[in-house]
Amino acid sequence: MSKALATSASAQAVVVADYGKTTLVRYLGEVCPAPPRRKNLRPVVGDCANLELDPTSNALWIASLEPRRNALYRADATKQKCFAANLDAVFLVLAAEPAPLLDLLARTLVAAHAAQLPLHVILNKSDLPSFSKLDELRQMLDAAQIPHASVSTRGETATHCVPTLAPLMLGKRSLVLGQSGVGKSTIINLLVPDAKAQTRELSDATLTGRHTTTSSYLYQADFGGSRYEVIDSPGFQNFGLTHVPPHQWVEAFATLTPEIQHCRFYNCTHLHEPSCGIIQSLPHGKNAAWYRLLKGLHDGPRAFDT
Repeated sequence: MSKALATSASAQAVVVADYGKTTLVRYLGEVCPAPPRRKNLRPVVGDCANLELDPTSNALWIASLEPRRNALYRADATKQKCFAANLDAVFLVLAAEPAPLLDLLARTLVAAHAAQLPLHVILNKSDLPSFSKLDELRQMLDAAQIPHASVSTRGETATHCVPTLAPLMLGKRSLVLGQSGVGKSTIINLLVPDAKAQTRELSDATLTGRHTTTSSYLYQADFGGSRYEVIDSPGFQNFGLTHVPPHQWVEAFATLTPEIQHCRFYNCTHLHEPSCGIIQSLPHGKNAAWYRLLKGLHDGPRAFDT
């Protein structure tokens, strides 16, 4: 524990990881364990925590949490999971191999929109011949004005990964998401060169075991003299949206929302109603692919169709 903590009765810190029984915070550049003082305190990565120091045991505790600016959730019928709080952007990593789950893209888009967070897409493994299969996806992203960047983490092209992505993250706290196998952890290790060293030192200091992809972790890094924060998250395949009412899903689809004004019914679900503005717009081209994703939210994950 730092001398600053030892001489202060209370202070504020940022939650960098939560492993259930152990919560880790960063205060004055140091990472320290700090469990919640009460059971009803549920810290998540990115929370601003008010700390207390027990003068008797010299233990550090989280006394309370500051209100969150935002939070990104996924939820199903039985439970809700908060990825992180107080974010500035969400980055979703997709790749040609394994085939991207476009349902995951749609669900991330809806969840980010509900949290009022901009979504960026990272298209990884651009060095593979199969990367050309993502041409249609890139056209979809362009039509919806969703920023995207193509990168590679292997061979000589890997040197371009950080200069491409870091400027998009400067001065921000970004959550990086992705299905298993798309290379998200490799991207994190390039963006944060000492990420492995940080988690190794943390494991030795707290005896909590190695940091794995089962938990999110907030890293700090620098590029060109400016700082940014990156939150690594577990790889996953499913993304529940029970916390977002279904009638609001369409609001996340930029190519579709302008057509709502042409719907005959004010409570149109855009699935089967006659004179639906969105359905009537489908023959015009750019809306068809996004509409399939909106409709597919009711059906579950599927791979990218090429």
